[in-house]
This record gives sequence, C-alpha cells and structure tokens, in this order.
Amino acid sequence: MKYVSTLFPPYIKCALEEYENKNVEEIRLCAGSPFFIYADGREHILYSGAAMVTVSMEDIDFILKRATGNSLYAYGEDIKNGFITVRGGHRIGITGRAVYEKNKILAIRDISGINIRIAGIIPEDISYPADFLYKNGELKNTLIVSPPKCGKTTLLREIVRIASDRGRERVVLIDERDELASVYEGVSHYDVGKRTLVLSGYGKREGFSHAIRGLSPTLIACDEIGGEEDRKVITEGIKRGVKIIATLHGEAQSLKNYKEAELFERFILLDKSFTPSFYEKRGDDIYEL
Repeated sequence: MKYVSTLFPPYIKCALEEYENKNVEEIRLCAGSPFFIYADGREHILYSGAAMVTVSMEDIDFILKRATGNSLYAYGEDIKNGFITVRGGHRIGITGRAVYEKNKILAIRDISGINIRIAGIIPEDISYPADFLYKNGELKNTLIVSPPKCGKTTLLREIVRIASDRGRERVVLIDERDELASVYEGVSHYDVGKRTLVLSGYGKREGFSHAIRGLSPTLIACDEIGGEEDRKVITEGIKRGVKIIATLHGEAQSLKNYKEAELFERFILLDKSFTPSFYEKRGDDIYEL
C-alpha cells in the first residue's frame, strides 16, 4: 500500500494515511463518483477532512501518469488489454472508450475509471502447502484453484519460492501480468527463490517454448490458466518431463468439470478465508486428503 499511495495527488495521499494499517484489498475510482476503498472486508468512502473525496478526470490522469512514469505510450499494449501492473505487483484495471480496428481493440481512449487491486502478502502460517507438492520425494503436477480474490496468486508465489530454495528445483516462472515476481528495472520485487528464472510479460505459449528450449527447468509455474491453447502448452511441457504448477479460477465442487484438471495430479483449493484444502487424483477420481 505504501507504493500505491505515491500514485495519488497529494491531497488524496494525505487522506489515505488513516488506511496505512488496514488490510486494503482494492481501490475503485470513477470520475464524478466517490473514492471507494475496500479494506478489512468492508467498503469505505474516502474523506479529506470533513469533505468526501469526489474523483475527477484530473485525478485519474495524475494516477495514470505516475503509474506509467509519464509514458502512457510505453504501456499502450497493456492499456489495450485493460490493465497495467505496477511495482509491487498491484494491478490497475482501466475503463474508457474502446477504439476498434478489424474487430480487435486498438486502444482505450478517454479513460474515466480505474480499479486498483492491491497485491496480497501471504500469512506466515500458510506456507506449508508447498510440502504437498511432493510424494515420496517426487514433485507432482499441482493446480491451485480458488474463486477470484482468494489468494491463489499469492500462494503460487510462495510455493515457487519454497520449491526453488528448499526443494532446489530449477524453476521458470512465467509472469504474464507482472504480478508474481513484479520485475521492475530487471529486479524482482518479490522473493520467488534463488533458483527461479522469471519470464516477465511472456504469454504462456511463448514462455513455455522459451523455457523448455533454453532454460532447462525442472518446474514451470504460471498463473490463471484456461482454454485449449494453455492445455496444449502444459501437455507439451509434461511430455518433456517438466513439472507444472499453475492456478485456475474455480470452485471445489466443480473441480472434475474442468478439462485443465485432467493434466494435474494434486490440487490445492482455497476459500475466502485463505484456508487450503488438499486433493489428490487416483485413477479417474479426485479425493480429499
């Protein structure tokens, strides 16, 4: 949150000081509307003194310029995809007017709203799921599943660190959205392990190809899989003898309905309290441990 507060105009930065010790999860801004903060499981409206803060277009422009280092053009591809990721792994979602060319979004103009998702920090007592990756000393292909905003990206990051440092795995981390390692000027903001090589901004197809051909991984980790193309690249990685850890949006009740689950041997499911439950595939069935 400390870095995120530097993105705001001075009067907002001062008003945010009362939230420094709160668990801020999200900040939601729309020009002409109140400044919404989601912290400690509740919605709050920001006040500057006795006055409610109303977001202006100038505020949004200020935030975007700070987030991009005064170079919106350099972030054009990310903005076109609807979000940018800043130092610390915080994701800024963007709304505005879409400009199309040949049925594809060319750019987003007149940006009038942003949603800032604050990157989570894993509780100290939740790192033990990394031990679940191994059975009789052998690393297993593992899928982390949870509904949105329940900590799967945070848990993946911690598991990668432990597998790299304690398990001595040669890890390649495909950080498609710069949320896992949050590389800034070549240096990872987060500790993802001493043996971990980070492919920052790579799509999964290009990342898997690059890793397998040139980086000799024993483990490839990636976030938010889904779709036929992701299944193909993961299948190819497994055929090459590489172990895979990935995450998926989903619910425990429907785990067997996801085609992606067919590729994995073990599963960690998270609920909204960040409590993990563990499952193992035996034959065609999946059992809770």
